[in-house]
Amino acid sequence: MPAFQDSAISQAEYDNETHQLQVWFRDSAANYTYESVPISIFENLLSAVSKSRYFELNIRGRYSYMRG
Repeated sequence: MPAFQDSAISQAEYDNETHQLQVWFRDSAANYTYESVPISIFENLLSAVSKSRYFELNIRGRYSYMRG
């Protein structure tokens, strides 16, 4: 599971079978699972200079999620 040196996001994980993206935020003990996320979104998140900025522009509000 990749850990990030980002101000808001501590780590993320992707499940190829279910197309679920799990994201852990530094200010929350819970993780969030986003549904039906293409693998390209996860790959772009991994390569983004600012993970939190990429998340705001490309994930938040675009995919349904569950708080875990």
